[in-house]
Amino acid sequence: MSVPQDDLLLPGPVLDEHRWRVVTVALAVGAASAWLALPTIFDRGPAGVGLMVLFAAPLVVMLSGGKIFGTPPSRPAALLFWGALALVPWLALRAAPGLIALDLAAAVALAAVGLYRYRSDTPRVGVSDHLRIVFWAPFAVLVEPLRFVRDDIDGAGATMRQRSSRYRAIARGLVLAVVPVLVFGTLLASADAAFSEIVGSLFGLDVGGLIEFVGLLAAVAWVIVGMLRFSAGRRPLFEIPRDMGYLGATEVVTVLGSLAAMFALFVGIQFAYLFGGGDYIRRTTGLTTAEYYRQGFFQLVAVAALVALLVLVLDWWHRDPHRAPGKAVTVLFEFLIALTAVMVMSALVRLAVYMDSFGISRLRVYTAAFVIWIAVILIVLGVFVVRGRRDRFAPAAIVAAFAVVMGLNLLNPDALIARVNIDRHLETGAELDLDYLGTLSDDAVPAMVGRADGPLCPDLKTLAIEIAGEDDRGGLRTYNRAHHRADAAVARIRLADPC
Repeated sequence: MSVPQDDLLLPGPVLDEHRWRVVTVALAVGAASAWLALPTIFDRGPAGVGLMVLFAAPLVVMLSGGKIFGTPPSRPAALLFWGALALVPWLALRAAPGLIALDLAAAVALAAVGLYRYRSDTPRVGVSDHLRIVFWAPFAVLVEPLRFVRDDIDGAGATMRQRSSRYRAIARGLVLAVVPVLVFGTLLASADAAFSEIVGSLFGLDVGGLIEFVGLLAAVAWVIVGMLRFSAGRRPLFEIPRDMGYLGATEVVTVLGSLAAMFALFVGIQFAYLFGGGDYIRRTTGLTTAEYYRQGFFQLVAVAALVALLVLVLDWWHRDPHRAPGKAVTVLFEFLIALTAVMVMSALVRLAVYMDSFGISRLRVYTAAFVIWIAVILIVLGVFVVRGRRDRFAPAAIVAAFAVVMGLNLLNPDALIARVNIDRHLETGAELDLDYLGTLSDDAVPAMVGRADGPLCPDLKTLAIEIAGEDDRGGLRTYNRAHHRADAAVARIRLADPC
């Protein structure tokens, strides 16, 4: 994948033939997105339709690249863009901050890889390259508009030089004056109420609001131009030099054999405790079942994640393209993966027992989702990587991560937490942490209202009203289905007053 360094550093036009179409699309989409997202970005409004459009619009632009600069996205890039686009609507459907952050992170990661894979002639990338792209592409997108102005607008500059220098000077002066006039105007308006009132009456606008709108518009347009130029140009990655050579079979077998022996001992003990029952656990450890399973869960998750990383590193370090790996190496790889899979099962059993005893929380739900993803990764390692089809690992891992994030959105963690913990209290009399329920988002309000009955009714009603009243509801720009359902549920309980 290595290319001559001169080809990467040599500046040149990329979108010069479509420069004004690119600018027009960026400004138009930026204006619409900025207006819709203003209440969320600057007024601390809830995530809703505006924020959804802010992140969806650039993805739609990239899917329309064929009409903008003549090159449609490749099939892998289009699939990645559609995947990111499928996650964005959840910003207007869910209210849990952690879930929204996860949706945004996953969408940005998918879009970053999609930008790199945009052109059909883009070289294939390896497993580690995908991680490099996820972190590198966003920064490259922020730099590309500078190259767009320097290289792609050059033709426009040549045309302008043929016109009157006076008009050019006036145009440059107006452009340069916009930002300082707006900035100093806002400062002066905020410093003197009379000046602010005069400016508002003369121009009929809010100077501070105008600056916010123009700033957000410029930011969105900047990102769109950067995405278009980054996707249209050449983006080969520098190949990481491999000066260390290849690791021999003896070393790999020693490492894998040592770990496999230790893991086999641990797994044997796990089977004894998994099937021995609570009496066996209390007799041998002096702990209750819940206390025993509470210990070591996160350590097992860390072990599974590190094993997946270790298998990737050892396979890369050992696999010489000029010779096939030894059978012993392959068998030990698969044996180690199988033992780790048993540990993952043990971790899930520990988590299930612990949640049954102490209830569920956001941390436990998201950790369970991560463990499921790790389990899929282990299967992918055994099916593809160990058998020499390493190039299929990254796509499979991306699909698995997308499925897990989408599953969390469909599951609605906050609503699940409220349902399970309240039902557990009503059915078994287990302690209910009302303070923790109060930290949940509007996603949980309908579940609370639906279970507001009996002695628990006043507490759940108060919690639902407090949660639903935290955010200032706006119009269409801040519309969020979770907020809407929470408001409707609170209205019902106030009207019926079952308490």
